[in-house]
Amino acid sequence: MSEDRITATPSWRSKNQAALDWSSLAHAYGSASDLPSLFDRLCDGEASDAGRAMSDIALRVCHQGAAVEEATAPSVVVLMDIAASSDARLAERIIRVLRTISESLGTWARMMGSSSPDHRSAYASKVRWEQDVLRSLGNGSGPLGAAISREASPLIPHFEKLVEAISEAEQRLDRSVDLRP
Repeated sequence: MSEDRITATPSWRSKNQAALDWSSLAHAYGSASDLPSLFDRLCDGEASDAGRAMSDIALRVCHQGAAVEEATAPSVVVLMDIAASSDARLAERIIRVLRTISESLGTWARMMGSSSPDHRSAYASKVRWEQDVLRSLGNGSGPLGAAISREASPLIPHFEKLVEAISEAEQRLDRSVDLRP
C-alpha cells in the first residue's frame, strides 16, 4: 500500500446514519447536507484528500474548536464508525478531532449560565446539542475502544486521552447544566 493512501471501510452509509436527513441539520456554515460527501472523501483512500475532508468536517461540526453545532452529535457517530474501521493514521486524526469536540463541550452551557435570565432560553437548544454530543461520544467510545484494542495499537494512548476528555466534559456539563429558563 502506498504511503499516501489511507484505509477505511465506508460502512457508515450502511448504518442508520445513511437514513438521516442531513439537510435538516445545521453546522457552523449552514446546512449540513455537505457532510455525507465529506465523510465519503474521508474514506476514499487518498491521504491528502482525507486530511482536507477531516479539516472541513472539524470546522463545520466544532467551529474553531470552541463550540459544537446541531450536526455534531450525528457526525460523532459517523466519525467513530469510520475510525473503528480505518488505518492508524486516519483513526488518529479522527480521535484528535473527537477529543477537540469533547474539550469544547460546556461552551454553550457556560454562556447560558452567564447570560441574563431573559437570554437563557436562546442557549437551551445549544446546551442540548452538547448533551447529545456527549451521549454520542459515550455510546461510541466502547466500540471504538474495542476496535483499537484488538491489536497492540499505537492508538491506545490517543484513545485513552479521548476517554479522559469525555469524562472531563461530562463533569463540566454536570456542574453547569440547568435548562430551566
